[in-house]
Amino acid sequence: MKNIAFVSTEYQQNVLFAICLQENLTIDILFLRKNIIIHTNVQEFVDKVVYYEDVTFSWKSVLNYYREYCKTVSHYIHRENNYRIFTWSIENPLVRYAINISRCKDVNLFEDGSGSYIKWGLYNKNLGFKTFLVSSFIFLFTNTVSGSYRPLKDLWISGWSLYKGCYPDLRIHKRLINHQYFQQVIKSSLKKEDNYFEIENKAKVFINSPYIEFGILSEIEYEIVLKDVVEMIVSSIDTRIDKVFWKIHPRTNFEKEKKRVQLIADKMDIKITLIPTNESIESFALRNQKKDISYYSLGSSSLYVIKALVGEKTSVSMVESDILSRKFRLQKELVDVYRSIGIRII
Repeated sequence: MKNIAFVSTEYQQNVLFAICLQENLTIDILFLRKNIIIHTNVQEFVDKVVYYEDVTFSWKSVLNYYREYCKTVSHYIHRENNYRIFTWSIENPLVRYAINISRCKDVNLFEDGSGSYIKWGLYNKNLGFKTFLVSSFIFLFTNTVSGSYRPLKDLWISGWSLYKGCYPDLRIHKRLINHQYFQQVIKSSLKKEDNYFEIENKAKVFINSPYIEFGILSEIEYEIVLKDVVEMIVSSIDTRIDKVFWKIHPRTNFEKEKKRVQLIADKMDIKITLIPTNESIESFALRNQKKDISYYSLGSSSLYVIKALVGEKTSVSMVESDILSRKFRLQKELVDVYRSIGIRII
């Protein structure tokens, strides 16, 4: 049986390779989204890497998905072979094509961040009913063009995660990833370079999320939320601080976020320093684990990832926001998830 995997983010790549270490597996073919930084020691886990284009999730992109499948995926999947598929999603069209067309015996889901731990429901995907319609349209189209239909109940599905409670919407076989293997994967990706960003001891780091880019908050709402976040960070500490470090999400517009942060810094008379985006938060946290750094976020999965990497001694806190809770209905559920993991809520 051949192992094939679909990966769209660097975080997914690290989770997948931790599973490989834990189960002593090799991925025969890794389908990796273009522009993703490939793991330094990818050859330890993968025989062949194939890159695919990043296609926008929209009903208008259905034909683009099909073209991408024909151009990329179809050359490596053959009906006469048995496959085990590893993926972050069973809804992604490229994965659906692979499941429908191949002799897939089982599917192994691996977590994609904090969204994997909350109940999305039928109509409550991150973009609401519109996303549900897009998913349905793509699902019908993939079944039509593939010429076959593979109901999920026909497959054995496992779900891998760093913590309990993942995939609450799915009745599947759930398995936990050993944190030591995850840490080992991140350690093996660290490069010995002199140009890493050096951060001071006892620093306060805020990790942002792309709420504007994902259409959850407006520009004005986001700026109000960020100002509240900085105030919460300052007020949650006994001693006065005059500096906050800012780690920007890879999908956030860097230049726009830089202007927002500078505006807040001027209004609050506090220094906010941006951490360069050339290093993942996982490697950043692991490299600085001996420093007494406190991490804050509105709900980034980086919080529980950091907790898994460096243990209980590092301070990780989720900042609650009334505006975000009103605009994103599942934010309150996310708070409950983080509280159950042991992350402080402020």
